[in-house]
This record gives sequence, C-alpha cells and structure tokens, in this order.
Amino acid sequence: MKTWNSPISFPNSSNASRLALVAAALTPDDTILVVAHHLPAQPSNSGHVAALVDLINSDTLEIETSILLPSGSTGVRDVSISPHGQYAYVTHTLGRFHLPTTQLEQGWMNTGALTLIDLKNKSWLTTTLLDNADRGAANPWGATCTADGQTLVVAHSGTHELSLIDRPALHDEIGSSWNSVEI
Repeated sequence: MKTWNSPISFPNSSNASRLALVAAALTPDDTILVVAHHLPAQPSNSGHVAALVDLINSDTLEIETSILLPSGSTGVRDVSISPHGQYAYVTHTLGRFHLPTTQLEQGWMNTGALTLIDLKNKSWLTTTLLDNADRGAANPWGATCTADGQTLVVAHSGTHELSLIDRPALHDEIGSSWNSVEI
C-alpha cells in the first residue's frame, strides 16, 4: 500500500466544489487513484453542470484525466474499483434540472445513477439508472465489488436497501468486457 507525504494539487482549487472531495479508491496495482467530487464544478446556469471524477497517477500525484459526469450529476457518494482494476463505479444522483418540474413520480426530477469509468482508456463508459419506473432507488451511496467480480453491491441510504448488480450481465448489456485482467 502506498503512502503519500505531499498533498495533491487540484487545478482551479479556488473553486470550492473542486475541493468537495467525497470518495477515493486506488486500483489494485496501486497505479491510479480515482477521486470523486461531490458537487458540480460549473455555475448552475452553464449548459453542462455535473460533478467530476479525477484519475490521478499515484507515482507523480498529477491528475491525468478529469472525467465530467453526465449533465445533472451531483451528490456523488462513492467510488468502487473492479477486482482487476479495469473499471471504476461511481454512485450519484442524476437530476433533470434543465426541465420544468411537471411530475415527481418515476424519477422525473432525480434518479439514482451509477457511472462506469473505463480506467484502461481513462474515459467515461456509460451511466445507468438504478431506479425503475415504479420504484426508486433513492440516494445511492456506498458501492463495492465482490472479490470474485461477479456482483456489484450498492447501498441506498434513502430506502435502506441494497442493489445486487450482476456485473457480467451489466457489462454484457453495455458491450464491454467485465473480467479483463489487463489494465
């Protein structure tokens, strides 16, 4: 396990939301530190308002890539890394702030979301909703992968429930390999 004695500098650190660090996870090979920011970094009247996830080189402590989550992504709570270190899973809320509120049911204002980040390519892969049409998955919070990589577990603080997500099926659905040992 690596330890660091020097702080990591974040660009535009005068922006308070850039400093709203909420979660971090290190890849199993200790090469990439994934750091999630709780709040969007942009003004609320911007065209794209979303939280960031930084991928930091653990040797140089420099940000290699900043990944902007889909517009409306806020309330980031946790980051989990797949057992082989190829993917990061980020729990957050996805708000539809750019639309008028005409309905509260069925996730029209906010939905629980899970964003998948491809750590090999250092890019956003997809965001999937954890809610279904008739039942919400309020406030996705903690996330972890089982040691065998078969299941992704997400805790929902708003409903006091767990989602047990079949990782192979999730990756099959989005067309990405789920068990690669390469990073």
